[in-house]
Amino acid sequence: EEIAAAVLDLLADHLDLAEQLRSWQEQAEAGKPTPGQEALQQARDQQRAAMERAEQATQQIEQALERVQHDPFSTYETYADMQALQRNMMHLQNTLLPQLQQSLQGMRPQSPATAQLQQPQQQLEAVVQELERLSSFAEHIATSEKLNDVAQLSNKLLDEQNKLLAALDNLPKDFQGGNLPPELQKMLDALESL
Repeated sequence: EEIAAAVLDLLADHLDLAEQLRSWQEQAEAGKPTPGQEALQQARDQQRAAMERAEQATQQIEQALERVQHDPFSTYETYADMQALQRNMMHLQNTLLPQLQQSLQGMRPQSPATAQLQQPQQQLEAVVQELERLSSFAEHIATSEKLNDVAQLSNKLLDEQNKLLAALDNLPKDFQGGNLPPELQKMLDALESL
């Protein structure tokens, strides 16, 4: 869930940047010089910060992958999905985000040319599409892991129920109540702890 939230935050950051680029595009089409030096530097700084958050998200994925690898209750499907998420995040971090950063660095302030906005917009669109895909995939992994946890708990409850029923079947026919046999009390305690 933390990874899904981190990817979603990155997506939100890039959607904000996309809105800024659209605004600059509209201003440029109206013949107004755009963007200003300060606005352009702010966009570059935001992108640099987003790249750092992408690196942190990649580290979170690596840590989660390590936990899943050593968790006896995690499935191979979860492990394989986490590996795929890690590969895709590395592609985003090492290819798409640096390309976007480079195109933002190439922009000139106070230029009325709409052409200078085309490359950053195309690269930003590729980043946004990848982040949308990664966000959906991370959410899918989190949901699958939750369902797996529920299924395992259900199996534990079923096993305990079966043990309890077997123990009840083994009670003497003339049992009238009072203190339960220790093995039966132990099973009831185990069932309550779940």
